[in-house]
Amino acid sequence: MVAMVNIVDYFNAILCVIDVAR
Repeated sequence: MVAMVNIVDYFNAILCVIDVAR
């Protein structure tokens, strides 16, 4: 469960970076 939450958090950070890059 912890791993899944970590992955979701990482994915969220990537989406945020992509949004800023845009």
